[in-house]
Amino acid sequence: MGIKHFTMEKQTESHLPFLGINIYRRRDGSMGHKIYRKPTHTDLYLNPGSHHHPSSIQAVLSMLVHKGRALCEKESLHDDLKFLKTTFRENGYSIQQIRQALNPAVRTSICYCFVNFNFVYFCTAFLIHIPIKMESQHCILKCRSMTHNFPQMSHL
Repeated sequence: MGIKHFTMEKQTESHLPFLGINIYRRRDGSMGHKIYRKPTHTDLYLNPGSHHHPSSIQAVLSMLVHKGRALCEKESLHDDLKFLKTTFRENGYSIQQIRQALNPAVRTSICYCFVNFNFVYFCTAFLIHIPIKMESQHCILKCRSMTHNFPQMSHL
């Protein structure tokens, strides 16, 4: 049986890095947390000019933004997003790619269909009120292979 080695992080200047999170003590004595990046981290990510699929390149940015939103407190989120925006620019990402990662407009879900083993993409769109009959709206959506989910209302 081999020898097991463990590492231990020690608190320095009221900061304790733990599992990618920097836990720190505020001046009022309460605890806070934000993203922890090792001092040796290079901030280099997938080259946007590489021959990867565009969705893979965009996923790098989206994942980092999602991680920041999931792990940062409100007080430190602005600083983390500002840091990411600068890092993305330095890595050569376009303003459009950065905006898309920071401000996702429409959420898309992927569902795996077990019947024919194809990926099916579902997207939610919110349409403004169009002053035409529901039957006409249904026909327009059906012609574009879209379905609708109109709320059932007895009256407006």
